[in-house]
Amino acid sequence: VLDAHPFAHISTFGGAEPGTLEFDTYGRPYDSDKTALAATTTVTIARAGETASVLVIPNTGRVYIP
Repeated sequence: VLDAHPFAHISTFGGAEPGTLEFDTYGRPYDSDKTALAATTTVTIARAGETASVLVIPNTGRVYIP
């Protein structure tokens, strides 16, 4: 059974659309203005009252749970 509750993210990456994070073909993360992330960024994902955070590393695009 699929639980249809939507996910929400609580993060600001900068750019004209602060909640947008993109990766290029090499996996490097960029904000919505196509500016490379300058620092490690925390992305918090929320759903049904629960939250989880992951870190996004600049240059490499590595995403991991701290």
